[in-house]
Amino acid sequence: MAGKLVLAGAAIQLSWLTLTEEILRDAVMEIMTNPSYGEKMAFVSRVFRDQKDTALDRAVFWTEYAARFRGASHLKSPARHLSWIEFLSLDFILLALVLCYCAFNVFLKAIRALRTKYVGDKYEKPSRLRTEKCAVADADKPPRGQGCRRRVGQYL
Repeated sequence: MAGKLVLAGAAIQLSWLTLTEEILRDAVMEIMTNPSYGEKMAFVSRVFRDQKDTALDRAVFWTEYAARFRGASHLKSPARHLSWIEFLSLDFILLALVLCYCAFNVFLKAIRALRTKYVGDKYEKPSRLRTEKCAVADADKPPRGQGCRRRVGQYL
């Protein structure tokens, strides 16, 4: 509301971060000495008060209306019968998250398939070489900790 009054020329806006005694005094003096602020505020006041009945009359009317129609259940929000999951739309949010997750995974798999098809898989694990056991005599045993296998040169 303060922004609208400033735009209408009926008020001056001050910031709490930069507010000092001098700035406050200057703003109050500007409003007190400049008659245009009073004129514009009087116009805003007339617009605000131009209603066919008073606030008290409206309060009495709605109280009597609610009493006549036993609580006026036809005016109550249907949201009062929803569970908190439905009221907060958690079911929809969960569905949206699951769909986003599935779409993201499909997108990743498509990118991986295209990368493999056109670029090749840089991260492919190397195949193991086929090995055979050595037929070594007891005297020719390798030192401890080294295996007795030799590479044949063919891939598995």
